Amino acid sequence: MLAALVLGSVVAQAPAPQATPLLEIIRVHSNSAFCSSVHERIAPSVAALIENDDSIAIGTRDLQAMGHDRGTAMMRMDMLHLENDIANIRRNLDVIYALLAQATSAAASAQGADNATLEDLKDRLRKIADSQRAQLNVLGGTLDAEQMAEMNADIPRDPSGGPDIESSKGGESLPAAPSPTETPSDTFSGGSLGKIELQVVDGMNSTHRVEGEFTASLAPIVARCK
Repeated sequence: MLAALVLGSVVAQAPAPQATPLLEIIRVHSNSAFCSSVHERIAPSVAALIENDDSIAIGTRDLQAMGHDRGTAMMRMDMLHLENDIANIRRNLDVIYALLAQATSAAASAQGADNATLEDLKDRLRKIADSQRAQLNVLGGTLDAEQMAEMNADIPRDPSGGPDIESSKGGESLPAAPSPTETPSDTFSGGSLGKIELQVVDGMNSTHRVEGEFTASLAPIVARCK
């Protein structure tokens, strides 16, 4: 996570986090046209990306809970939690991309080094947002597959294992009998959950590397806009 990258070395030593370039960028002042652009567009993007890091980590735990709670009433609650996490991530990404589009206009009106710096910040943030979107797609795709499987499991079936058309129309038919090998979903069966988790974790690690590079570039900007 963005915050973890810059706070990890001090959290274990002190109960209160110390000021860092990452956190300070959110509190920069608008004392120039350049700093106004950072304050109004870059800083809110950083805050939204930090929130998304947390939501993605929580979403991964929701996936684990879904696998653990399969076949119980708690699983639907786990799915609802994941759906809320996905909605939060998607909403934040929409805001971030809109802010970065505005930053493009701000960079175009800036001159010299200010233009280059704003373009660099914008490009770095876009890379982080694109990486988070890839993780969103994994979480969202998994949830969609699970919801579809749940819907299919609710369809009445005839003894051969096919859909019970007459029953679904309200007509008479033989009682539906599930196939002996049928399961509601194989999304989390066997090693599938582990593969999904690894995919999300790999994406998070990739995001963290880009975030580390971005964090290292913030110190001079924070000093300039205090």
